[in-house]
Amino acid sequence: MFEQLESAALPHSGLMWRLRVWGIHQIGSDRWVQLSASDQLHQHDLIVHLGPDARASDVVAALGSWLSAAIPDSRVIHVL
Repeated sequence: MFEQLESAALPHSGLMWRLRVWGIHQIGSDRWVQLSASDQLHQHDLIVHLGPDARASDVVAALGSWLSAAIPDSRVIHVL
């Protein structure tokens, strides 16, 4: 998972976001990923809660949805 997400590019709304993984923690069958998504002007520090079958592509899709929210309601994203 780390190799697939670290420095991954996420194009969104005309900006190119880059991911930086700070940590991946396994708790039972779930994983918790600490990461940052940043463009040239903004940085968002997030936690992504992954279910056992979640893949890196699911994380990228969830981050795209999170970035699309006018005012995201949480910095914890659940991908279960």
